[in-house]
Amino acid sequence: MGKNIIYIHPFLFPSTKANTVQVIKMCSAFKQIGNEPTLVSLKQFKSTKDDIMKFYGVKNNINTHFFLPLNIFSRNLSKYIIIVVIILKYFLSRKKYIIYSRDIKIVKFFLKFDFKVLLELHSIPKNINDLKILKKILKKENFLKLIFISKELDKYFKKKLNLKKTVVSPDGIEVIKHAKKKILFKNKEVFISYVGSFHKGKGVDFL
Repeated sequence: MGKNIIYIHPFLFPSTKANTVQVIKMCSAFKQIGNEPTLVSLKQFKSTKDDIMKFYGVKNNINTHFFLPLNIFSRNLSKYIIIVVIILKYFLSRKKYIIYSRDIKIVKFFLKFDFKVLLELHSIPKNINDLKILKKILKKENFLKLIFISKELDKYFKKKLNLKKTVVSPDGIEVIKHAKKKILFKNKEVFISYVGSFHKGKGVDFL
């Protein structure tokens, strides 16, 4: 049976920034393997959910809660409003949901309110306070797993922090089949290949 996953990522959507592409693809991948993801984030003022899903080239079958940013110069203000709203909305049914985030402070708040939590990390926090928060988080009963996007990161963190609750979960991707086309050039076969993102705005349109 699939899990109800609330993915909280307080960044503006749509955007060509890599983190938003990765998050939307992960939510899409969660859906494809039978889970029920809900993306909670910020949106550009004139963007609709259809616009956002079309921008990233994913099916519009992901639950979403998009908030308008309260202050374009301070993402933290919007982030804490999101935390409060989601806690109030899901508190009574919190046992049915898993909070997923890349933000240590977001995870800390939801653990205080007895939510089950997953944290995805890409680097060891440089801020001493964040590192202290992380070490406390790891000891919490409701903290499920620390997520890494590669085996090397997993090994590195396990050595640094003596971790046990970890799992490797690579970023969600779409496998696209493309026909290989032969091009004759001075009687020799030349194969042209492109390695990178097919997402609009990442440069493939210039090839």
